[in-house]
Amino acid sequence: MTLTPNQQNGNLGEQFAADWLNNNGGCLFCKSPHSKIKLLKNSFTGVDLICDFCLKVYQVKTVTKPNTSTLPNTIPGAQWPPLEKRLKAGICHPILVPILQQQKGVTPKTVVSNWRKTATLWYLGSEWTGEPLYKVRNTKRPNGNLLIMTTIDVTSVKNKFIRLQ
Repeated sequence: MTLTPNQQNGNLGEQFAADWLNNNGGCLFCKSPHSKIKLLKNSFTGVDLICDFCLKVYQVKTVTKPNTSTLPNTIPGAQWPPLEKRLKAGICHPILVPILQQQKGVTPKTVVSNWRKTATLWYLGSEWTGEPLYKVRNTKRPNGNLLIMTTIDVTSVKNKFIRLQ
């Protein structure tokens, strides 16, 4: 299956976040010297990284934009049905937001060749990631099937994000 440009950028962001965490002390939760952050490949809905020591999971939402020094007000989110079930059960995961520098004037969104030098990484703890952040929207797949997705509105919690890089 061919990945869309957004999926390709998402994969870059997930790998970037995992590499950064592993190169800078590992898991933000357990801080164990034995921890290693690993990618979860399409096998677990709604989360992308896991600490192999304490099993803490992280949701990664990659953003591409020309200026990587600030967070956007909204971030494209995940599919709503599985996320809604977790949130209703009181299960919230921390969010990592890698921001990759986008080439200007290029469609679809393409990152610059030296994106790792300009990328930033932001962290929002799970205590701030409840249901009010997620705005539900309907979209259609190319085949016409309805997809219920979310947009993460971070305007109310921007000051709670921690810039890691």
